[in-house]
Amino acid sequence: DDAAAGGVAAPLKTVSEAFRRLNASGEIETIHLAAGTYSATSGESFPCEWDYGFNLRIVGAGKDATVFDGEGVTTANRFLRFGNCGGIALSGIGFRNLKLETADQTLGAAQGGAVMFSASADVTVTDCAFTGIDFAFRCALAWPIAYGGGLGALMTRIAVSGCDFTSNTCLCAADGYARALGGAAGFSPDSYGTIS
Repeated sequence: DDAAAGGVAAPLKTVSEAFRRLNASGEIETIHLAAGTYSATSGESFPCEWDYGFNLRIVGAGKDATVFDGEGVTTANRFLRFGNCGGIALSGIGFRNLKLETADQTLGAAQGGAVMFSASADVTVTDCAFTGIDFAFRCALAWPIAYGGGLGALMTRIAVSGCDFTSNTCLCAADGYARALGGAAGFSPDSYGTIS
């Protein structure tokens, strides 16, 4: 129930509402996601976004139990986007069936299909799954480049561990020269990232 107080005793229905409250107060340190499917059909409004925030943990019940599902519908919205953040940790979440297509030319738009981080530090993504994420970046920039079908990072320090990447794609389409890097995950040259 999105009118609930939130927390274990009175949980919210949607991740979207948790992010709305996070953006309003900035005082939430951990978002626990129960097992289940989080999708537009279940009431989600993607993307869930957070800018200029610090020390947030988003913890699922396991990558096969807590699942963000794009339901195979083409959309211009990714699941999660973080900008200018620090100390962000995602764990135990599955992301699947997202068909993202965008021509947005703002900073970070070409990074990451399901989850994107820009200008962020001390980011960890642990025990997550990215499956069937198709990211198409279409723009008229002179030298377009897209990074990461499942997960992307721009100017970000990130560590990814114990994650599964299956059947993800990244396409960069333009009239001239275009590059696409990392169907699974892609980090821009000004990022520092590890995958283990």
